[in-house]
Amino acid sequence: MASNPHSEENFATALANDGLVAMVAGMNFEAAEAAGVLAAEIHDARAIDIISLAEALDWSNFDRSHAVRLTFMLSGFIGATAEIASRLIPFTHSLILKSPAHSSYGYEQAIGRWLEGDVARCVATMEVLRSKSDSPFLAMLLDRWRQKDPSAALCAALEFSVDKAPTAVRAAVIALGGYAGAPYDIREQAVEELVARLADENCAIRHAAIFGAARHLAEGDHPPSLIGSLEALARDPDPEDRDQLITCFVQNRYPYPDPLRQRTFELMKNVTSQNPHVLGLVDAALSEADLVKDRQVVADTISAIVCNASADVDLKNFQSTLYRIKELGDEKLGWFAIEWLLHGGIAIRDQVHDLFEPLDRKIYDVDLEPFNLTEESIFFLARKIFGFLLVAHGPAASLLCACLQSLSGRPQKDLEVGIVSFWLMNYPGDIELFQKLAAKSKVRSLKSSVGRLRKAHEAREAKYAALPSNPALQPSTSERRVQAEIEFEQRTKINRSAEEGSIFGNLFHKSTILHGRSSIFYIEDPSGGEPVRQVTPLASFKVSTPVARMGVLQPVVFDRMVRSFRIEELVS
Repeated sequence: MASNPHSEENFATALANDGLVAMVAGMNFEAAEAAGVLAAEIHDARAIDIISLAEALDWSNFDRSHAVRLTFMLSGFIGATAEIASRLIPFTHSLILKSPAHSSYGYEQAIGRWLEGDVARCVATMEVLRSKSDSPFLAMLLDRWRQKDPSAALCAALEFSVDKAPTAVRAAVIALGGYAGAPYDIREQAVEELVARLADENCAIRHAAIFGAARHLAEGDHPPSLIGSLEALARDPDPEDRDQLITCFVQNRYPYPDPLRQRTFELMKNVTSQNPHVLGLVDAALSEADLVKDRQVVADTISAIVCNASADVDLKNFQSTLYRIKELGDEKLGWFAIEWLLHGGIAIRDQVHDLFEPLDRKIYDVDLEPFNLTEESIFFLARKIFGFLLVAHGPAASLLCACLQSLSGRPQKDLEVGIVSFWLMNYPGDIELFQKLAAKSKVRSLKSSVGRLRKAHEAREAKYAALPSNPALQPSTSERRVQAEIEFEQRTKINRSAEEGSIFGNLFHKSTILHGRSSIFYIEDPSGGEPVRQVTPLASFKVSTPVARMGVLQPVVFDRMVRSFRIEELVS
């Protein structure tokens, strides 16, 4: 019976025997909240003063699980009781201070249910909060009151909007944005007050007004005066106002109409890593945009942020957007890679490989047709591939084949020479990737082009194989040391990138074992028995990546060539 006390008699007995905590300890959360409703009935019948009993509890001695269940019970009690505001509101304030962390939300919702009783409760609560305007219940009061009597609620919001407590001012100004569905005269007054506060010199008031304005727009009403004030604020905002405009745009589900919406995306280009929360919201907004219709906006926004040296933001910071791009398939993924290689700055070009898996050798079906490139632009793109995709051979070969497919005649053969003399010279094993792409393609000119690539490549490799071994051409000890250091740095960067992007790496704790052949850990038994011993045998593995042949034989020449490919810009 202790786990489900649905009778007033049993509940009263438990209270009389000081067994409230023990009784609640055996309940689930739903049953604890139901017990609170029953406690409200007992309290309202004046049988037992639940508030006095709760005020006498010493929360510091409670086990956390018991305290949480007791919080659910008292939330049920607060939402169901008919107690007057002058006693209930201070009591609930005291509970927030005593109860476990993060319990405030549950009590706020309980007060919200209590306020739904009648307008008189709202009026009485208003009188109580005049002496404690920093109450967490003010926003709930203004919201519930607006639903019953919008005119009186608006007057209350205006009164609190000039309060001395900053939290009260913020809650009241935000509440002004909830009148989109109110009668015309009340709605116009609320909009007028919001417009005035959007121009306030106090940044905290402006930020609350931005949130209120975004909320108003999200509810479907777009008054010109409100939109005009937001547009004026967005023309040249300071960083705090900019971040607030972006935050409210995203949190209220993108309510801004054009051109304010376009201007907000422009503001996103100036976001930095100094505010990770806003940067995360930008990623959310871009990931939820139409990546087909608005792909240029998305690409330009990410490029601007990454290429801003003071922003200190990497392409990997846009994990949600990158995931959505990859979901769209090879063609859309290739579009973003091509766009950034062609028109992005060096910073984002150097990170284009993060669009793909580390050491990716998968072939992709990409197309240059949407870009309508000239021959000069196609050769420029090929050189950017040479310079920036040295660790993504599958994507590089796919893009180079797309370049070959877009050319014909002499220009196509010239590009073949470039691929053979640079890419296949350094990565001879990649001829297999080109052959796979040709076999998959239905374009005859590409098949012929790759056939010529293979013949030229095999002829050169045959000449190299026929040459006698010359020890003098072997790299010196210092050159081997330099190459080993370069390779170590590349491997470290690749491993770090793979580890940061790993889903399993975020789910499990990483431990470094210095010796031994097995990893031993224990899993707690849910039934309360002995921990279960788990033994995982250790295994070794390795990941290899081809080293550029010229990087070993002629590192200075190779470095100069790659650098020239990277720093070149297309003349407009």
